[in-house]
Formats: sequence, structure tokens, C-alpha cells
Amino acid sequence: IVVESAPLANFEHWSSLSS
Repeated sequence: IVVESAPLANFEHWSSLSS
């Protein structure tokens, strides 16, 4: 995981895909 601009937004994005 590369923290560049928005790690939290990225997490929410993958969380949405995971669901």
C-alpha cells in the first residue's frame, strides 16, 4: 500500500468493491 494522497479514500474504495 502506497500512501500518497488519500489512503482513507482508497480504503473506502476497496471496501466498497469488497462488499
